[in-house]
Amino acid sequence: MPIATPAVDEVDPASPRFSPRVLYALSRFTRFANYLGLPSLAVPAGFDSSGMPVGVQIVGRRGSDAALLDLGVRLQARTDWHGRVPSAIAAEIAAGQGIAV
Repeated sequence: MPIATPAVDEVDPASPRFSPRVLYALSRFTRFANYLGLPSLAVPAGFDSSGMPVGVQIVGRRGSDAALLDLGVRLQARTDWHGRVPSAIAAEIAAGQGIAV
């Protein structure tokens, strides 16, 4: 991605902190898959220096949906990124579930 992972309120049109530029930059390298009707899969790939999640989008040829899903399953079997809570928002998640951090 051309930018660091933004806060949710920066890409939520209902938020006073909403930034159309951030939303545009966030989807800059992913829109083509939707436009061309190509199957794609986003998978967790770690965290940035701020503790925000980082992902990778894998784009396949038309009709390769099952192969992409299989690849995602195999990636998650070898990593634990999908089960981790981003440190940047761990307190908010815990508070929402009534857990003290």
